[in-house]
Amino acid sequence: MTLGRMPIIDTTPVLLPKLLKHPLNLQSYFLKNMPNHAALITRYAVGRKILRVTNLHLDVMGGITHKRKQMKLVSEYLQITRADYDIVCGDFNTIGPYRIQKKSVQRQKNVIQRQLGKEFREVPTPTWTCDVADTTSPLLPAGKFIYRIFKKTGIHFRQKLDWVFVRGFKSAKASVRHDLKGSDHYPVIATLSI
Repeated sequence: MTLGRMPIIDTTPVLLPKLLKHPLNLQSYFLKNMPNHAALITRYAVGRKILRVTNLHLDVMGGITHKRKQMKLVSEYLQITRADYDIVCGDFNTIGPYRIQKKSVQRQKNVIQRQLGKEFREVPTPTWTCDVADTTSPLLPAGKFIYRIFKKTGIHFRQKLDWVFVRGFKSAKASVRHDLKGSDHYPVIATLSI
């Protein structure tokens, strides 16, 4: 959901390409129907300018090829609607332990950023944004079992899944609120100036 104090011009949900059930896709074994992932694109009036905020949730499965398809659809939509400023943020599911697979996560981020275009830049977060040890998906039957193992052993699986990309802003910085729990994802707070 996108909330803001500015007047809303319009809000558009965009359903992203969906993975099909397939023997090599782990979700096929746990879920009756494959999940839909989406982007919610909201445009706000900021004086005489337009701010567009795109919240999205890319699929965890399907690898970078599937993420590229999902981002291509978002990028195409952003190109056909007008905005002076853009924020594209959310759960990009760039899977890989933060400290061990930084290069892999960076490659995934670069593919996503190329789909958005050169005018978009990342708002860097200094640290990981997700820790599976704090909660697991209730959609997966194994979720509760995995959660108990993480809690009893004190193991953490920290990842950088959440990103913020912007266009048209003079400066931008971000932080992660690790003190606020409620999901395996922690809030990413971005401060932007026009």
